[in-house]
Amino acid sequence: VTRIIRDKIRVLHVVGRPSWDQRFLRDVLKRNPNIDLVSFYILRTTLDAPGVGESGLSLIPFPVHRLFGQELDTFDLVLFQNFDHGPYNVGLYTPQIAAYVRGGGAFCMVGGDLSFGAGGYGFTPLADILPVQLQAGDDLRVEEFRAVPHPEQVNHPVLDVGDPGVWEKLPLLGSYNRVLQARPGATVLLVHPFE
Repeated sequence: VTRIIRDKIRVLHVVGRPSWDQRFLRDVLKRNPNIDLVSFYILRTTLDAPGVGESGLSLIPFPVHRLFGQELDTFDLVLFQNFDHGPYNVGLYTPQIAAYVRGGGAFCMVGGDLSFGAGGYGFTPLADILPVQLQAGDDLRVEEFRAVPHPEQVNHPVLDVGDPGVWEKLPLLGSYNRVLQARPGATVLLVHPFE
């Protein structure tokens, strides 16, 4: 059997800081031969290293204009994982990212203290393309919990993991970003057990 890959899915993965979940997601994406992965990680910020200029914080400068001003439409998916757009002038390109999504591109935001409302995204055009309505300000809740399937989606193909009892066996999550509500037409798959 010969497997022919005619076209790869091109993914831009931008990460606000190294973490185990970031490493896991990057490894999953990198292992898939159908994905052409472009990754950028913020390893240190000026808060981590006071007195060090931006040029001393990275091996190469973050190519914001090239990625979001020139090459945005070459990606099939833009993935922000706990990424603070402010210090890197990505906020200047949020109108282009929103237009890219309205034109058929895909955007995914993974939560954390630098994402959603906590990351100031509620005041950008990205707030309008997300499937949830964001709270203003810090929406991060630090508490351990186990996500559960939404009662109306227990049979959704994404949640079909073979063993319905697996959800009770998963490790606890340590935090979540609380949103106001899902937008009309959005499908909620997992929820906080008490929300």
